[in-house]
Amino acid sequence: MNKQYLWGDATTEGKPADFSGMVGNYSFSANFDRTDVKVGEALTLSVDIKGDGTPGTITDPKFPDFSNFRSVPPENNINKKVVGSKVITSKSIKVFLYPKKKGDFTVPEITYSWFNPAKKKYETAKAGPWNIHVEKGENAPEAVFQNPVAASGPAAVLVFFVVLDLGDGLGGNADILD
Repeated sequence: MNKQYLWGDATTEGKPADFSGMVGNYSFSANFDRTDVKVGEALTLSVDIKGDGTPGTITDPKFPDFSNFRSVPPENNINKKVVGSKVITSKSIKVFLYPKKKGDFTVPEITYSWFNPAKKKYETAKAGPWNIHVEKGENAPEAVFQNPVAASGPAAVLVFFVVLDLGDGLGGNADILD
């Protein structure tokens, strides 16, 4: 089955399972700011996608299961720039991840697929996998809970998550948050 576009046919033959729905010429990269971290510290996954498809629109890649990490909603930044007769859209995604426990973890590869009408074929870019080594943190979660610090952004969310995780172990002292 072919789908008709102004630039020609996009066949379903060879269509990747993770097809993003994007049509154009794209580039994709993803990387962590570091791979050694302590419990309580944040890792940042930076994803950059750039292309000349629908101006101002770029879909997110399918992210792997981050079950060994706590995460906060990602930061997204989209920019448009006219280059010649094309509008180039770039999207930067920052995903903040906090390891739940010490150990060695593998974050699977992330792929991004699009249809390139100039080449009349689907293309896929890949990044990863990454091996993340997590050491025990300096402060146990209890210390963070007992001595909270004023914070904003991802650090404030970390404290919130720690409080929630400790909630069951407060022995009925839920009013301690008042």
